Amino acid sequence: MKKGLATVLVLIACGLVLAISYLSWNAKVEEAAAEPANRPIKQEQPAKKTGDQAADPEKEKPAEKVAAPSGEELSSLTANLPESTVEMLMSRLDAGEPVQLLAVGSSSFEAPANQLADALDDAYGDWIETDVQTFGGTSDTFLSKEVGEIDWGKGYDLVIYEPFTLYNNGLVTIEDEQEDALELRGRVVEEVKDATFFITPPQPIHQPNYYMTQINALREFVEAKDIPFIDHWNQWPGVDSEEILDYVDDEYEPTDKGVEAWAKSLKEYFIAS
Repeated sequence: MKKGLATVLVLIACGLVLAISYLSWNAKVEEAAAEPANRPIKQEQPAKKTGDQAADPEKEKPAEKVAAPSGEELSSLTANLPESTVEMLMSRLDAGEPVQLLAVGSSSFEAPANQLADALDDAYGDWIETDVQTFGGTSDTFLSKEVGEIDWGKGYDLVIYEPFTLYNNGLVTIEDEQEDALELRGRVVEEVKDATFFITPPQPIHQPNYYMTQINALREFVEAKDIPFIDHWNQWPGVDSEEILDYVDDEYEPTDKGVEAWAKSLKEYFIAS
């Protein structure tokens, strides 16, 4: 009788052990199922150290070299630029620094400026980095509200400004337009002391009337202030000819022919053949 009772107790004990083992295993399976499926298969190895410092993979990468022209090539390409500008560019080349160029003005200037950017890239490689920023409205609006949208922290070495003269027509006086140009030039050289500030006029239009007075005043202004002037009007038909109507549309915006004429002068100025 006692032997039978002992056997029963052993069987009960074994059953309890099996039950507890089963419940423990089941809990572990459920816990594993709750973990994210995309957990890493293996841990990353710790970075190797050099001396007391951990190696930084980014710092170990060799700096990408900017494709720059040789000194002789640069001298040839910049033959049409002011001497002081060439000296500045040579100093950037000697220092191994890229050149930052900004083309800024009215929306009419966007297409010619983009053509210039492409041509500069072909001629100078990525040594000259070009930004094109254009805005609607007058020069007063640009200087009071929109000039802050430009990333001046880039430190522009070359700035080409189209002074919104057509948009200013009847809204901004000639004197105020000139003050706006001087204010922008001051901002440019404040950021980069030896930067060059250029002005290019907007597009010609058919029978310009007072607009012609504005353009003539702009020419006199840049000459008096010794500002390099990229005058593209000689690439266009005469303003009193019917032919110019193929170069500007009914809203006085440059057509494809007008864009090509404007861009041609910009490219010839910055890329001597």
